[in-house]
Amino acid sequence: MVYNAKRISGNGGATPHSSEEEEPLMDYEHGPASEDALEALDAVVRTPPARRKKNFFEKNMIPLKGDSQKVKRRKMIFDFCLLVIFVCTVVLAWTVVIEPWRADMLRQKLEGVYEATEAVTQAPTEPTQQGQTAPPPTTKIIVDTTRKTHKQLKEMNGDYVGWLKAPGASINMPIVQTANNDYYLKRDFERRPSKYGNPFADYRVSLEPMSTNLIIYGHHMRNGTIFTYLPRYQQASVVKSNPVITLEMATGEVYQYKIVSVLAINGRAADDNGYVFAVNTPDFSGPESFNGYVRQLKQRSYVNTGVDVEWGDKLISLQTCVYTYDYEFLYVVGRLLRPGESASLSSVSANASPRMPQAWYDKKKQDNPYRNAEIWLP
Repeated sequence: MVYNAKRISGNGGATPHSSEEEEPLMDYEHGPASEDALEALDAVVRTPPARRKKNFFEKNMIPLKGDSQKVKRRKMIFDFCLLVIFVCTVVLAWTVVIEPWRADMLRQKLEGVYEATEAVTQAPTEPTQQGQTAPPPTTKIIVDTTRKTHKQLKEMNGDYVGWLKAPGASINMPIVQTANNDYYLKRDFERRPSKYGNPFADYRVSLEPMSTNLIIYGHHMRNGTIFTYLPRYQQASVVKSNPVITLEMATGEVYQYKIVSVLAINGRAADDNGYVFAVNTPDFSGPESFNGYVRQLKQRSYVNTGVDVEWGDKLISLQTCVYTYDYEFLYVVGRLLRPGESASLSSVSANASPRMPQAWYDKKKQDNPYRNAEIWLP
């Protein structure tokens, strides 16, 4: 290529050379340009501008104009996979780390509120009247001093009804009650969504006057919280060393219950030859119905505690899930201490053959000796 230089006139105009011959490029200070300089300039003019290198996101994630359909599809699949990984990571972090941490912090907070008070003073025991084997249904054990923080806990949650202690299962937590048995399955004491829930009394139970059977439900959590350790009571040694369940009511009463039975039931009739033992029955029609219920409790118990139960006695039943088979539930049932009665158990032994649901025998591949045994209906 040949370049034509034009002389710049003094008035800014270009004065063409009179000759038809093209004038070589001139450096008017140093003379004609060299061949090397001309070639370098020619190379610069001919070379297209260098394209900017794509970064990682442009290359792999962001669909760009000019990308083929195949490339765009690949980028979209890559983006979707990253989104799935991100969501799974967040869910896993919440499930394994954050939610257990929140539940533990709340537990410590509530225990701190409960414990930061003066001790409860028990009222003197009343002598048993002649011929009376149990307190009448409306009897309350009144304490001389009520913990001030029952009021604080009630202000935190108006559904708060009392504080439950079951040392053999490491249970030390507040109990709530509302109009149904669903609300606290997935909500904590502060009513925030939580898979841990909060132990709650069956909505059918009356607290004033107290129902015959106070039923309390709690989850079985893998991290050892709520009612996870309730199955420890299947061991005679645990029952003997921890025979009492204590319920301290928000209204000031303290109830102590000696363990009568630890039993497993099925949640579906199909798992026990068409029958479900309704252990979560709050009240009974009369002595005959109540006595039939108690016979079932003792027949099904993993342990023999020797605690007698008679019409007029009050019971507490703690329930959680267990997983020997589907829809299996464990109950620990206690009887309210009678006036002047010792809280200790003189003898506790393992039941060699407790009555179990049919599903249990099927899984163990054993014959069911109770297949035609008495059934109890509310």
